[in-house]
Amino acid sequence: MENRTQAIAIVYLSGLMQGISLILYPAAGPIFTGARFHNLSSGQYGALFTPQIIMAIIASFAAPGLARRWGMKQVLRAGLMANLLSMALFAASHFAIGHGLLPFLTLMLGTAGLGAGFGLTITAVNPYAYSYFPGKEASAVTGLHILLGLGTALSSVVVNFFLELGYWWGAGVLTGCLFLLLILWISPLPMPLASEKGAPEMPHSRKVPARAWFFFLVILLYGACEATFGNWAPIYLQKQAGLSMAGASLGLSLFWAAIAAGRFLFTFAALRFELRVLHVVMPLLVAMIFFSMPQIEGAAANYAALVLAGLGLSFYFPFTISIATDEFPAFSATVSGMMVAAIQLGTGVSSNVIGLLNNSISLGAIIQFSAFYAVSMSCIAGYLYATRKKRTLVFENIK
Repeated sequence: MENRTQAIAIVYLSGLMQGISLILYPAAGPIFTGARFHNLSSGQYGALFTPQIIMAIIASFAAPGLARRWGMKQVLRAGLMANLLSMALFAASHFAIGHGLLPFLTLMLGTAGLGAGFGLTITAVNPYAYSYFPGKEASAVTGLHILLGLGTALSSVVVNFFLELGYWWGAGVLTGCLFLLLILWISPLPMPLASEKGAPEMPHSRKVPARAWFFFLVILLYGACEATFGNWAPIYLQKQAGLSMAGASLGLSLFWAAIAAGRFLFTFAALRFELRVLHVVMPLLVAMIFFSMPQIEGAAANYAALVLAGLGLSFYFPFTISIATDEFPAFSATVSGMMVAAIQLGTGVSSNVIGLLNNSISLGAIIQFSAFYAVSMSCIAGYLYATRKKRTLVFENIK
């Protein structure tokens, strides 16, 4: 197999594995909060993702500078190693059960490693996918995110499979072994980016346009919406909707499967139709689902709501990156890092707000409040949509 083919395989498999590892902790949420296991409180479970947010933001902003110094391959390898460490700590937390705060602290270290791994890996694989398919860059990046979404859908399946076998922590062992194989595969392989072959770099003194921060806010709110479903849906389904642990895990799998399927469908629809208006409209659908969920009864109806929410959110992250990059091509690397940081910050906002409020307010009421995130997304996206032509003309005149 030639080097380019191997490099492409590594990039896309890294995206798939990152999706699996990213959701492994939320997929095990009912285990972490279960009395027979880690017995974490709602506050502890919400705080569990804070190290992930912090490290993902630091890693995503640091990655471009690290790549300039050591090359993007080393950034990707470091991301894979951080993910491996996170999976090892995920599994090790099982053996810390019964030792006071040790299980919680072990998981906190694990999510910190996961955040660093996500920030480094995603910041690296995006430009790799973009550069390997000249003329088909948008499809290449969207394909990467389809695999990322597929990985998130598989995560709950993996956890539930090992839970049924009687050792849930095997999910971390298996995922960690796969990351180890990727690390061994990438180590001897040359993987230079086109930008590392003598292409001129943009001056570091240039400031990111203020308009780019509106895209940052959109993705921050998107991250809050996604995390509300992704991190808390299993707990909500089990504790308030009355589903079993396996049923709650299935609901999470359906949500992430809908995200993967939605991205796949959007890729083909975007080739024939102008879909920018969906950037404004779909958050309103998500808001309606947030608001109606506490009134929904029965497993099938709850599953249907999660599928609709997944479809509504599916295209939003990669499409926003594409729009922002189109508007600011000179800042593509910085914009990519901003988007990765934003989604993690949004995840942290959601996780901590819900974790703190759930001590005094029902999870159903908090989920209803989350409609505010989606409505705000729609408002900001509407502003960006309404001002797009004027802004594009301004930048063309500057050129």
